[in-house]
Amino acid sequence: MRLSHTFGGTLMSGDSENVYMKEIPIENIDLDIAFRLAWHILTNIEHSYLGKYSDEHSLNRHAIFVLIDGDKKIIMSLETGEDKLILKLKGENEQRIKDIEDNIAQQIAESIEDYKTYDEDKSNRIRMAIIGEIALDKLISDVIKNENLTNLQYNLAHAREMMIKSVTTFHPITLEISGWLTKLREYLNSEIPEQYLKDLMVKSKQWKKEASKIIDELKTA
Repeated sequence: MRLSHTFGGTLMSGDSENVYMKEIPIENIDLDIAFRLAWHILTNIEHSYLGKYSDEHSLNRHAIFVLIDGDKKIIMSLETGEDKLILKLKGENEQRIKDIEDNIAQQIAESIEDYKTYDEDKSNRIRMAIIGEIALDKLISDVIKNENLTNLQYNLAHAREMMIKSVTTFHPITLEISGWLTKLREYLNSEIPEQYLKDLMVKSKQWKKEASKIIDELKTA
């Protein structure tokens, strides 16, 4: 039986958009792990994508996702506070953003509680797979923003490393990422071809879906 988690929400109304905020208290789990579990929930919402993100070593980490909701956009913000996660949704329809945020907060809370029940090996594999998924998320965002080769190479290599560590047997995704990483390194002293970046974008989205499947399989194993 699932426990029902209830978090008080705060609605802040503006001229044309509303912001609904929830604070999710974090206990008996590392805040960084809780942040990554929440990221996994947000990035796997249908029609959502990563907009901006903070540096991994920032004191207060944050990530902003955009959710395409029909013909509207809803901005979803996730950040860390002192022993808590702060979730904010911004959009025109007050009731709509409240309903979506209530559902997301519930999923995050359940995911965190589930994680606490896993043994060390299972929790480590899930954590590494989610880090790999996040690296792919950042890679997609960086390609869109035309970030430099160093950033692209780091996130691609990081994704490969984490996916290798998360699986118990060989998985084709790791070999495929290795091939693309080798090709990317060929452009170290030259401009990255536009076609390569377009193809990398397509492949990264495919890898991200595969990473999500691996995470789900690890959770149910």
